Amino acid sequence: MKATAKIEDLKSIESQNTVIRNLSRILDIRIVDIDIIRGMLSFLYDSPGCFEKVKQELRRIGHPITDYSCTAPNATKLVFDDFTSDIAL
Repeated sequence: MKATAKIEDLKSIESQNTVIRNLSRILDIRIVDIDIIRGMLSFLYDSPGCFEKVKQELRRIGHPITDYSCTAPNATKLVFDDFTSDIAL
């Protein structure tokens, strides 16, 4: 599955490197792209538990997710409040 997330305070190369370093410790994800201009992070993950680990780690290092969208094969997009997520059918 793929997630694209808006990350708080992702504004410098140093913060980008911190995010990459800390998320690389989570084995079941792969960072696809980090855009410090827009404050966006795209990554691939294996399970909802992996996504939760990413959210927790980003919050722990001071870069919490403020908005996100997730996609999966054969998925239906659902919107909950300000967040978007996909549920496989």
